[in-house]
Amino acid sequence: MTVEQFANEWLADLAEKKPGTRRTYRHGIAEFTRIFGNRKLKDLAPRDCEKWAANAPRSSVKTTRVLLNAMVRAHVLPFSPLDNFRSKKQPGRKFWPVLSGEEVVEIIDLAATSSVLATKYRPLVAGIVSLGAYLGIRESEIFALTTDDINWEARTVRVERQIPRYRADAEDE
Repeated sequence: MTVEQFANEWLADLAEKKPGTRRTYRHGIAEFTRIFGNRKLKDLAPRDCEKWAANAPRSSVKTTRVLLNAMVRAHVLPFSPLDNFRSKKQPGRKFWPVLSGEEVVEIIDLAATSSVLATKYRPLVAGIVSLGAYLGIRESEIFALTTDDINWEARTVRVERQIPRYRADAEDE
């Protein structure tokens, strides 16, 4: 059995999972199956898999581990080729440099005058950048804001929701 054959069967067995979960798994293993799909399972070498994982997005490695562990549970592999792989820790958001006020204004001005954006969208993009920069909130949180979330007198904004990037019930290829 090849990696691709097992992966296709494994994905088909996920029918009871939510569409968003299936999509995450399908996209997460896509690069691994593209590279190793024609290999027989017995020929999956840890060295090759670890070399792939060292340069792959962390989310893909995580999903591929789920696939490889399923192979072990199905007794088609004696162990996962990524058992001993440890990815390098990526710096999180807290390590991003803080922009100065001048840099924030420069980015807002760039959004407001960018020739890449259609004229009618420039103020909208500049506003989104302003909210994100000055409030320290994410794009998905900005799009979920309503006028009820803003207390003009107290000069506060309540962030309680976010708009998901993908609809959970949407299947896309």
